Amino acid sequence: MGQGIAQIAAQAGSLVKLYDVQSEAVAKASKNIQQQWDKLLEKNRFTAEQVTQFKANLQSAEQLNDLNDCDLVIEAIVERLDVKKSFFAELEQLVGPSAVLVTNTSSLSVTAIAAALKRPEQFAGYHFFNPVPLMKVVEVIAGLKTSPGVCSALSDYAKQWATKRLMPKTHRVSS
Repeated sequence: MGQGIAQIAAQAGSLVKLYDVQSEAVAKASKNIQQQWDKLLEKNRFTAEQVTQFKANLQSAEQLNDLNDCDLVIEAIVERLDVKKSFFAELEQLVGPSAVLVTNTSSLSVTAIAAALKRPEQFAGYHFFNPVPLMKVVEVIAGLKTSPGVCSALSDYAKQWATKRLMPKTHRVSS
């Protein structure tokens, strides 16, 4: 799931930092994403210039602290409340006060995860549907203390991403 989210974020022009506690998982995800772009280039879905830019937008983060300058962090880890709460509590101490933290959970309470945070107003759910690069469906889920501005910004960002999905470079197909 995280791999697909990283792919579309990079395609939308965002600088993406991939992080996993297992560094080999980051290397594998990065390689898979880049191979996907190469295939799409061969199919003329993107230009060589676009693919070069996408690849430049994708970086590896070797440690959690490498995310300290991120404005938005999207988590896609195991569906366990204790793990997510611990992860976000640690992450919140590293990022700036205006950073938005979001979970891609499909089954856990956003409010329950945010309970471990000092800034729950900067936390929301951002649930992507699989396969992320093809599905134009993203749920923005507010917790009880989530700022309405955070949800609005996340919705706007999802709309921006939707225009960068796997579409032909010369025309769009709508359903």
